[in-house]
Amino acid sequence: MHFTMEANHGGYLVCDPILKYARGDRTLLSHKDIDNWSFFEFFWIPKKDFKIKGDFKLWWKGDDVELKELALDSHTIEVLNFG
Repeated sequence: MHFTMEANHGGYLVCDPILKYARGDRTLLSHKDIDNWSFFEFFWIPKKDFKIKGDFKLWWKGDDVELKELALDSHTIEVLNFG
């Protein structure tokens, strides 16, 4: 089974008056194999696909209004269950 996800990168989050992503790019990543997906797959996307070097954090947002940091493999399962 495959899925598509949207990645925002190269910008920053602002609250004006609602939380949004500013001055960055949006990229659709598709055909990722859901059966082989893990935190490490999420972690390598910015390095491999966007050529990001150095430190970064991964965040995701579901139906609720709260942004959540993606830092554990259990968070990856939350993201996949959301989709």
